[in-house]
Amino acid sequence: MTATGWRGTLDHIHITPAKSHPMQALQSATLIAGRGIEGDRYFLQTGTYSGQPGDDRQITLIE
Repeated sequence: MTATGWRGTLDHIHITPAKSHPMQALQSATLIAGRGIEGDRYFLQTGTYSGQPGDDRQITLIE
């Protein structure tokens, strides 16, 4: 922890425009408050969250 708060490293950003499409690695991303990562399926409102969570999950933390 630093004097200004939490500090970490973002190693990779991946998005996909729709369910079942391959993930795309980004060199940079535009983040829109209340929407997410520009171009991602959740930003485009074409993604859905699974009702049956499994053991293999990833999370995204953006503040």
